[in-house]
Amino acid sequence: KALEFYKKVLGLKVLIDDVLDKPETNHFLGRPHNARTRATFVAGDHPFGKVALSHPINYEVPDKGERAQAPNIGYLAQSFLVSNLDDALKTCATIGADMYSQPVEINIPGDGIVRAGMVKNPGSGALMELIEGTLS
Repeated sequence: KALEFYKKVLGLKVLIDDVLDKPETNHFLGRPHNARTRATFVAGDHPFGKVALSHPINYEVPDKGERAQAPNIGYLAQSFLVSNLDDALKTCATIGADMYSQPVEINIPGDGIVRAGMVKNPGSGALMELIEGTLS
């Protein structure tokens, strides 16, 4: 479901989609010895626009999402530029990315007033801030 968000909402394309299952890799990543993990890397047109997704195949990963909610310090959301916020939010609704906060206007230094909204990724529940605009 997370992959669907990155492909349909953000227009990213799959670069690598493979299963990691070597004991040495699992040891390095702190996973169970016999773990099988689907690793998918997606990217857009910008050289820094890459996302790595990791999906456990034969083991469970505890959900630590509540730890990343305010007032805790740490990861709160990822931000992504979209050319049309309304269209992106409509696509989010069709793939089950629930609205977390309605669109608001925010002031981004150097870019001025822009519209932004936040959704929950349908795969991971991670918060995704969608900002209407283009790269400067």
